[in-house]
Amino acid sequence: AAARGFFHLTFALPTWRGMLSYGLPFVPHHVQAVALALFGQYMVREMLGLGDAGLYNMATKFAMPVAFVVTAVQNSWTAYKFQIHAEDEDPKSFFRSTFTYYVAGLSYLWVGVCFWGPEMVRLITAENFHSAAGLVWATSLIPVAQGVYFMSGTGIELTNDTRAFPLVSLAGLITVVGGAFAFVQSWGALGAALATVLGWVVMGVLTYYFSQRRFAIEYDWATVCCLGALGILCAVISWAVQPMPLAARLICALAVSLVYPLAAFLLLLRSRQERHRMHILLAKVGWAGSHR
Repeated sequence: AAARGFFHLTFALPTWRGMLSYGLPFVPHHVQAVALALFGQYMVREMLGLGDAGLYNMATKFAMPVAFVVTAVQNSWTAYKFQIHAEDEDPKSFFRSTFTYYVAGLSYLWVGVCFWGPEMVRLITAENFHSAAGLVWATSLIPVAQGVYFMSGTGIELTNDTRAFPLVSLAGLITVVGGAFAFVQSWGALGAALATVLGWVVMGVLTYYFSQRRFAIEYDWATVCCLGALGILCAVISWAVQPMPLAARLICALAVSLVYPLAAFLLLLRSRQERHRMHILLAKVGWAGSHR
């Protein structure tokens, strides 16, 4: 009651207009993004039947580690990047390095799922679900593409113009619909997963284009592409070793799991932007080793 006189109920029309102008484009954007994520599975059910839909759904369950990390980063990054933009002296450099390390970590996680996910499918599911092991690499690539799309568009939300978002998600949805009709009949559930990946890739390219026009960030694309190529190479190896005996698969999975971080470190060490941080890391590791 004592503080009632300090508050006045008013309707600030300019504030509401600004909030609606900024926020409303996200409504159709998120609706279309949800449709994009689910359409592939729907097409598998409609075109191939419940059996293939069940295998596809099972494969997505074993992609959950990647999806969990991507979701957690997205939830925290949305607010954190506004803080960095407001407080950091050079936010663009921070965003560039964050994107590079994010791709490095995400690709390593994807490689791990490509190798160990099929083994978990065979270990904890009934035999009639074992063929889902061949889909894990593709279904886990979906959240990878989603995460790269989200992170590569950093900057587009830092302006008041968000009108491009519905167009971005519409392009992604159209890509998924067209890709599903083109791929599912020929490649089955794998085609649905690849169509969904392609939709997120299209969204990532468009979001990057619009974000660069509003808040240009010079990403270290040479290192990012090398990390992506390294991840793809390891995923191809994981696919190639699946017909081998269990012992050979486990040895290969363990070897790649140990070698990949070293290879990624060497790529970062060659990066002009990240070389300094890698030298600092080497110095700290050397210091810790000399003081044991």
